[in-house]
Amino acid sequence: MKLVHEQVHHIKFGVGTVINQTSDVIDVKFCKEFGNKKFVYPGSFDTFLKLCNPESQDKMNIELRQIREELESERKMRKDADQKIVDDARHELLQKKRAATKVITTAKSAAKKALKLAKELEDAANEAKNEDGTAE
Repeated sequence: MKLVHEQVHHIKFGVGTVINQTSDVIDVKFCKEFGNKKFVYPGSFDTFLKLCNPESQDKMNIELRQIREELESERKMRKDADQKIVDDARHELLQKKRAATKVITTAKSAAKKALKLAKELEDAANEAKNEDGTAE
């Protein structure tokens, strides 16, 4: 919105005239007591400045509302993207946990089988020893 030559009102500095505008800053000339001041555009119209022309102020309100809606949309998109990252990481960790549990279960099963075989071998060795001892 083009604001050069528009009059604005500031709560402390009073009425001033916009003398220069860039994409993100406006320069306002107030009375000699306060001089020229720079304001962030359009954010300062949300808090510090009001346009003296009601039609211009209505247009500014529409522009500010659109900016807020865009910011809210961007915030929601970032939040959704962050949540997806968290969900993906959680899913990956769950898969790793399941894989680790499977490895542990397999290892425990193998250990039980090994103990069982060791016991059977020990029993067979003892039985063979006993047979050798009784055969003499």
